Amino acid sequence: MAADSETAARAALAAYEYGPFVHHDGRGSGAMLELLLRIRAMAKAGEDVTLVASVPDSPRVEGFRQSYAEMDRAVLWGRQAMARPKARVMVLVGRVHSEKVRRIGSPLGLPAAAHIRPEETLSLSLARQGGEAWMCLDECGNAPIPESDDPTLRGLVLAPQQDGKFDGLLALGPVRASAPVKP
Repeated sequence: MAADSETAARAALAAYEYGPFVHHDGRGSGAMLELLLRIRAMAKAGEDVTLVASVPDSPRVEGFRQSYAEMDRAVLWGRQAMARPKARVMVLVGRVHSEKVRRIGSPLGLPAAAHIRPEETLSLSLARQGGEAWMCLDECGNAPIPESDDPTLRGLVLAPQQDGKFDGLLALGPVRASAPVKP
């Protein structure tokens, strides 16, 4: 992020062996790389923005059904909020980690967002309005996203979603797949 040029920053981010670009999901996508470069440009322009990236690798504890990685995510988010109480903390994670209720039968236990007081968080789900996503099922590639939300809806809808798992819905319309930076 501190590289002299965008070209150098792009190369350094894409080459970082422990960075997000080793994953074939949203973390390693071209869209994520562009987001990181945009945040870098904002910081270089003097905007008051801080980026904290993490992927907890907390070990599983035999006999304990709660995932420590989920708890560690919540602790990290809380520390960021405590460090700058007047700032907004925006967390970009997959749907599972942002749910606010216990997932019955899940090996995760409580998702990360469920470890934080509900009134102190706003958890949004991305509306499923069609389009395609990069997925690795039997093979990796573009796959259609089923249309399960109103396809005409746009913007932020603040109303409980999916039995209280989320506080609202972000409706952007059909989405396009973003392939991984590294094949």
